[in-house]
Amino acid sequence: YGKSLSNLATLNYSNGNYKKSELQFIEAKNIFEKSLGNKHPAYVENLKNLALLYEKQNEFSRAELLFAEIFQLDQSRLVLATSFLSEFELAKYSNTFKSSEAYIGSFILNRWRVNRLVQFEKLNRLAFDHVLFNKGFLLEAGIKLNNISLTSPESIEIHHKLKTYVRRLGIEYAKPIIERKGVSELEENLNKAEKEFARTVKGYSGAIKILHWENVREKLNTGEASIEFVQFGMNFPKQTDSIMYVALILLPNDTTPYFVSLFE
Repeated sequence: YGKSLSNLATLNYSNGNYKKSELQFIEAKNIFEKSLGNKHPAYVENLKNLALLYEKQNEFSRAELLFAEIFQLDQSRLVLATSFLSEFELAKYSNTFKSSEAYIGSFILNRWRVNRLVQFEKLNRLAFDHVLFNKGFLLEAGIKLNNISLTSPESIEIHHKLKTYVRRLGIEYAKPIIERKGVSELEENLNKAEKEFARTVKGYSGAIKILHWENVREKLNTGEASIEFVQFGMNFPKQTDSIMYVALILLPNDTTPYFVSLFE
């Protein structure tokens, strides 16, 4: 029923019936959260659609709040994936989350085209954090976690436990909440295994540290800047085949990164 509501909301959105669409997306969101939980992809996809609706109606604050939640949920799923995916598998899996980054970039660019004198602080920060996470965590920490886990027989055994618990949790999370079995016990065992792994494997705690734009700003000296170049597929206000290139610039005393459009 929730899926049918979400589909109907998408149809109403396409036809410009925004009020109906909003009510249906919200009802579908509540159903998904109650029956599947907020970690389920159906819940996250519904959040994206609701954020698109708010952005379309220039309700920027509501769209930003939803994308901040989406980023947290995507991030937690990817962090969990490092426990059992190889470097190659992790890189492929991370590509499935690219649409969130593209939406954020598209939102900013679309707003920037309307008013080039305004910087959209919340989305700029979120975009910068996205870049840091994808570059810093996935490309370095994910690889490091898979390497350091094989340094001793003891760490190999604990790593095997982690993989087992995560895979079993994945199976349970995919079920409706009412059909799940032993989730609390599995989550507790996973938490214990992670703590044991952190005590046993040198470098594990540092490897899973996630940086934010403020951490980068703190390291900048006077006269320095951090520049992140970002590319994304333009998918708002409509889906196109354009690949856009932008820069996010951060200076030592900035309260938010600057967004600069470069070229298509």
